[in-house]
Amino acid sequence: MRYGEQADVRQAFSANYFSGSWWGPESLHYEEVKRNLLDFKKEEENEHIRLWIDEYVVGLDEYIQQAKIREERDAF
Repeated sequence: MRYGEQADVRQAFSANYFSGSWWGPESLHYEEVKRNLLDFKKEEENEHIRLWIDEYVVGLDEYIQQAKIREERDAF
């Protein structure tokens, strides 16, 4: 929270937050991550964390769209 105004800190946090694995369609995974973050944001008061969530959600939207295209192409 202390250094959240720095873009490189937010990017590093995103890289750490994004690691992990899941089962099932990729798009559903990203949609769930997005929902969880938006729910968390409702209660969050720190402006740096809210900024990180906003930036991360934009990236998630891109991942979701790309995943849906791949899933449609691969008939997942």
